[in-house]
Amino acid sequence: MDLKVGFLSLALCVGLSWATIDSDLIEAFSSPGIKRDVLIDFAGGNSRVIETIESRSFRTRVGKVKALTQGLQGSTQSSQGPVQDYLGSMGIQSKSYWSSNQMVVRSTNLGLLRRVDSFPQVSRIRMLPTIQLSPIPSSITPTATTVQWGVAKVGADKVWSTFNTKGEGVVVANIDTGVLGIHEALQGNFRADHGWYDPANKTATPNDQNGHGTHTMGTIAGGGEQGIGVAPGAKWIACKGCASSGCDGESLLSCGQWMLSPTNPDGTDPDASKIPDIVSNSWGSAIGGNSWYNATINAWKAAGILHAFAIGNSGPICFTGGSPGDQASAFAVGSTDINDRSSSFSSRGPSLSGFITKPEISAPGSDIYSAWNSSATAYKTISGTSMATPHVAGAMALMLSAHRNNVGDPSAKLPQTKVESLLETTAVTKGLSIGAINLLIPCSGGFLGRLSYPNNYFGYGRLDALQAVNATVKASS
Repeated sequence: MDLKVGFLSLALCVGLSWATIDSDLIEAFSSPGIKRDVLIDFAGGNSRVIETIESRSFRTRVGKVKALTQGLQGSTQSSQGPVQDYLGSMGIQSKSYWSSNQMVVRSTNLGLLRRVDSFPQVSRIRMLPTIQLSPIPSSITPTATTVQWGVAKVGADKVWSTFNTKGEGVVVANIDTGVLGIHEALQGNFRADHGWYDPANKTATPNDQNGHGTHTMGTIAGGGEQGIGVAPGAKWIACKGCASSGCDGESLLSCGQWMLSPTNPDGTDPDASKIPDIVSNSWGSAIGGNSWYNATINAWKAAGILHAFAIGNSGPICFTGGSPGDQASAFAVGSTDINDRSSSFSSRGPSLSGFITKPEISAPGSDIYSAWNSSATAYKTISGTSMATPHVAGAMALMLSAHRNNVGDPSAKLPQTKVESLLETTAVTKGLSIGAINLLIPCSGGFLGRLSYPNNYFGYGRLDALQAVNATVKASS
């Protein structure tokens, strides 16, 4: 008998502990015959490659991204190879993600996982997450306007006139339910070249069977007479990580990787020169404390891709931030209403991971009017931190566009840490208020609504795109 197989059989008989298999995953196999979809993390993740790349200098961003991609691919093959070979010998299909050094195995049993757990390269085995989107219906009927209230509240329209930019020269992506590409507010600024990917179905053109993704992209970059977009001059691309109202963990990982090397819709011709500048993520779990997407976020940062994540719609109770937004690696966004109150549904910190303050910033998210998927001229009003997050992503586009104009370099980038600092230090704090329940059960310091910042309702405050762009230009002058 092969020594390794013999040892594994003995281990199963005597009941050795399996420290790398999450306890909730083991509990999920409580009945005989149950199979689960799992996510395997490998030792070291992608951090060593990222550290190596960050220690080097590159002439161009594309050169850095190519080196990053090649390094991540090589590291993943080295660490995952033995497990891939083992699973292949068993006739079991798996999918590797070089962006995060993770692997997805579908419909597996506990016995197999215990065998996989014995490989020294494996650091953790956990349940493959599934995400449910939960936008909140609104009964508000918008009045006729050329600029929607959220766009005006954050001062985006003043950025357009003051700095002569609407986000031109910037590419913004979202991971969502897709986008209705023929919508009147969005068809004019879609970047078709390596601009759409549907990992589940490989559809040829942007589509959306839910509406959520069309709505969020409309707030980021929608143009036209309805005034829905914060950065209507920006180009947009999209990856369909959510087939309907749910987001499959494997598709979300695929989309995260695609951002580092976008392909054609059929998955061919990966091109590091086509990466977006910003990724907006209006999705997350209802429960926090899950680090499963951190490696992907860290790879985006290394590639110079900015990001924002919704904190969730489980408020107003404390400790309700969802993942990835509640993680230290993610820049999270809470929601406010037209009167600068924290939306009652907006999740509050602190984070279950490390007791850190969350979110980092807030933005308009109650009763937001934007594009919808039911027709090329459809619009709808809904609420959620999903609606707040694209306001921040759009503001990032305005900041980056103004920065590039100011320094005279169309390829200039701003690191995530710098953008976060600029957004945080310019955020509005005056006039913000919280609900009565948080006065009784506070999630942060302060007394009778007299808040200090940052806090677990608004973060550093409510987004002010005008002041953020102004500070960006001053910093680069």
